[in-house]
Amino acid sequence: MRIILSLLLFSTLFSCLSSNEKEAVTFNKMIELVSNPIALEKELIVNMCDIEVFHDYLLVYDIYITDHLMHIYNKNTFQHITSFGSRGNGPGEIAQPGFFTLDRSNKHIWINDAGKNRMLLYELDSVLAHANYLPKVQIEPPLGKLNMVMHFVKSSKNTFLTQTFNDERNLFARFSTGGEFIEFTGHNDINDDPILMPDFFSQYFFTFCKHPERDLYACTYMYYDVLNIVNGDGELLHQAIGPDKISIQSANNVRQAYRQVKSSDNFIYGQYSGELPAYQKEGLINHPKKMHVFDWEGSPVAKILLDVPVVSFTLDPENQRIIAFTNEENPLVYFGFKEADLL
Repeated sequence: MRIILSLLLFSTLFSCLSSNEKEAVTFNKMIELVSNPIALEKELIVNMCDIEVFHDYLLVYDIYITDHLMHIYNKNTFQHITSFGSRGNGPGEIAQPGFFTLDRSNKHIWINDAGKNRMLLYELDSVLAHANYLPKVQIEPPLGKLNMVMHFVKSSKNTFLTQTFNDERNLFARFSTGGEFIEFTGHNDINDDPILMPDFFSQYFFTFCKHPERDLYACTYMYYDVLNIVNGDGELLHQAIGPDKISIQSANNVRQAYRQVKSSDNFIYGQYSGELPAYQKEGLINHPKKMHVFDWEGSPVAKILLDVPVVSFTLDPENQRIIAFTNEENPLVYFGFKEADLL
């Protein structure tokens, strides 16, 4: 009798564990997009840029350019309008440019100067009106708690969220627009893999984006094909794993999963590789040629296949396209794309 009860208990436990295992997501819809070159009025020196559509403008952020870091183009004509953010150690100059973020409702651009431990606020209208505009607002983030400010977003009127890597494996750190530390939130535990890379920070490196209106955040990982959707408190709401179930099996054989992640009101767009990084492929550049699209409940919607590898991208729903930087001969391109086709 005891043996039967033990077998029944084992069977019950096994079935519970099996039902809780996450199945890899599958994408039933495939969308192939063809690139169209864009001729910028003022060409950039390199093509390792980050880009964002911001109101009527295309922002091009290039930390490799020595004179100005941010360039503003008309998003419809691609005519160059102005550039700002001088590199240097003088007043209003940026010593070591870091990440930037946008406050769309107030038309503000925040750039982190890691060299001087400060975040600079650029008002879009003032930048457009004054060629030599210098930021008036500067805040010092609480590095005593954060160690560094990496990717960050404006989470509310008076607060920022930034990704963090500490001994407690918190997901985010929250600090005020006055620079005061508020709290750590969430936990960055996606599995129990042993740390095979130099440190926890490297192995579980992630990037994230905020929902345009709601207090929701999509987190994607570089070395795991995992999407976590959390709220501002770091509470896990939805998770999607796959389609390849990438994990780190060896420090010498590491496939990359997600790079950039961007979002709209309805969808999350994750730039996806699934391949070995460039330095493990004899120097060949292997920027992603795929995007995975999910809804805000973590359900897979579509896989987008691109004809060229993409370094960075931004959504331009008004003109029904995706704008991207590539490592091709024509670095700036667009892909005709109607998000309504996903609904």
